Amino acid sequence: MRSVVVATKTRKHEERSTLFRAFVPSWLILIVLGSVVAVHTAEKPRVSAGNGTLIIGSYPKQFWIIDEATEKVVGTIPYQSGIPRRTTMSRDRKRFYTIEAGMEKIEILDIAARKTIDTFTLSEGNKKVRIRSIEPDPLHRFVIMVTASATKLVDRFEQRYRLRSVARVQLVA
Repeated sequence: MRSVVVATKTRKHEERSTLFRAFVPSWLILIVLGSVVAVHTAEKPRVSAGNGTLIIGSYPKQFWIIDEATEKVVGTIPYQSGIPRRTTMSRDRKRFYTIEAGMEKIEILDIAARKTIDTFTLSEGNKKVRIRSIEPDPLHRFVIMVTASATKLVDRFEQRYRLRSVARVQLVA
């Protein structure tokens, strides 16, 4: 008797399973097609970058001033020392202190006036000083730099690396 009950349940299960297999794929196809059509016909909202201004160092010898809202270049700041590599902003947000691509020169830019205030280098003669990083004084009196120097001798370069190097430079007020 037990085997008969099992056989009956199995037959009902097969009937349901066949019906399910025939019915479900058509529903899935309709759902997938409906969602694809809805995605392609719906208008996507435009993402706005913001309402600020970006100032980006670029090639050749300039900074681009970009309006975020319109995503257009609205101006440039000329850069005299080559290609800008690393830029640090002063704490009062009025100046850029920028190291050029060769890492030997620093140029100080007035952001509002869009012009160069001063440039300087620590390299001279056969001694090359590479400026790795720079941090300006909040009162614009000096800068703190991490440097590496190399002196060209007749047959080799003699290198000296400094993890921290302080250079006091009298900057134009």
